[in-house]
Amino acid sequence: MARKQNANFLKQHYDKILVVASLLLLVGSLVALISGTSDANARRRVFQDDLKRMRPDNPRAEKISDFAFSAANEMLEVPYQMPTGGTFLVAAERVYCVQCRRPIRLDADSCPYCRAEQPTGEVSEDWDSDGDGIPDAVETALGLNPRDPTDAEGDMDADGFTNLEEYQAKTDPAEAASHPPKFDFLRVSGIEVRKFPFVLKSHTESNNKVRFQFNRGNQSYMLLKGQTLGKTGYVLSDFSVKEEEVKVKGLSKPRKMRLATVTLVKDKDKLVLKEGEPPINGMFVVSFVCLKDAERTVYTAERGGSFEFEGETFVLDGIDQKAGTADVTQKSSGRSWTVPKE
Repeated sequence: MARKQNANFLKQHYDKILVVASLLLLVGSLVALISGTSDANARRRVFQDDLKRMRPDNPRAEKISDFAFSAANEMLEVPYQMPTGGTFLVAAERVYCVQCRRPIRLDADSCPYCRAEQPTGEVSEDWDSDGDGIPDAVETALGLNPRDPTDAEGDMDADGFTNLEEYQAKTDPAEAASHPPKFDFLRVSGIEVRKFPFVLKSHTESNNKVRFQFNRGNQSYMLLKGQTLGKTGYVLSDFSVKEEEVKVKGLSKPRKMRLATVTLVKDKDKLVLKEGEPPINGMFVVSFVCLKDAERTVYTAERGGSFEFEGETFVLDGIDQKAGTADVTQKSSGRSWTVPKE
């Protein structure tokens, strides 16, 4: 009976019970918040009191020694040097002894190994502490770090050329309009051997002269010895005519015919063509690209021919097929050099 009465009571008053429980929970939260705030204020007052005691004008403040700071600063200014004969895994500037050629400290007055006196005086203007190819004096003048080897590969003026490339070319690394010539960065991207487009079709002998007919498609050229074949630049330098037995279609026996063999020459190139034979391999074509060209435009030229680059004409003088290099000459200046393989 008692259980039923309790159940009825809960059913009739459950909403009031929930309200009372919620109020009690809220009151408990407020008490906890007030207590936490009070603790935080107390900790803040303690912290502020500690700060006051640390002030120099507080008679109870302890004096702080700057010995540790001074010692650390001195180590930065004058780094510790390992004793002579110690490990070489410690970073330090060293030079070769003038007598025994062993590495010794840069500021050593005498060699610790052979006791030889070392030259004294100022550091050379071309001294390069970080070994990046740019002397310390130049790096300092440019605002670079003489002890950072990576800044040589930087590009101060964003013109596409590294600081080291500009220093080597004696241009201004801080001025975009001043940079090395792009043709110094030409590279051979390929060497191709193509078929010579002409064939020796026939020859005629008359009045102690021999004329040779060269065909290229529908084009025909008649040449005497010493003449140039069209625009190819090849000169007919020599020839021979002799009787040979040739198999003729439709005949059972070979037929004797006088056939010519000619030699065409252009600079270092030599082509030998025989009458009636198909085109031969012999034309070398070189492809060039510029390392500073993001679009990688390809420039081609035959040996002895030319190509245009950056408004200049360059002549392809020679080819080293094995090394993959090419010799070129700038027409305007007459400067010649070997273009390396990419």
